[in-house]
Amino acid sequence: MRFRPPRPFAVDTLIALAMVCVAVLLGQESAKQGWPALDGPAYALVVLAHLPVAFRGRAPLVVFGTVEAVTFGYVTLGYWPVVCTFGPMLALYTVASVRQARTTALCAGLLVIEAFARQAGAAPDAAPPPDLAALTSRELEVLKLVAGGLSNLEIADRLYISEATVKTHLNRTMTKLGLDSRAQAVVVAYETGLVTPRG
Repeated sequence: MRFRPPRPFAVDTLIALAMVCVAVLLGQESAKQGWPALDGPAYALVVLAHLPVAFRGRAPLVVFGTVEAVTFGYVTLGYWPVVCTFGPMLALYTVASVRQARTTALCAGLLVIEAFARQAGAAPDAAPPPDLAALTSRELEVLKLVAGGLSNLEIADRLYISEATVKTHLNRTMTKLGLDSRAQAVVVAYETGLVTPRG
């Protein structure tokens, strides 16, 4: 029995479906990234921005135009742009592989215009860093040393306190600042200027 390679359209359809799945899963993270949560119309646009890629081998310019128009609409509605990047990039790659450089340059220019639209509609402002005024002087000391990369044991040695006390100070600090992880505590220390990067 001779092996028959899969047909290009079948492969492109699988690629398009995979991109839709990844984009939909990524879209569920929108709110965590500071963008509006995706609703029904947004998910419809996400699907429409990726599914046409299945036809990229048959009509690359039409696919690029369709995907780019849908993506532009999605972005101008204020949704997280990252979700709709796969379709346009693959469509542009396809155009670049089968068309002249002038055509590719024109298509790439459209992507640049879309990028400017993303900036114009840009992300909602990030929440300001928490206020450190609620922390005691010892909690500030511990936070500063955590941001400096010291372990709990090293902080205990430096401050002449027990490791359990360091953990208590760090837990109280994280509770007061509404943080979930040590990494977030480090970020807050830098954002508030408690610690500054070394030059």
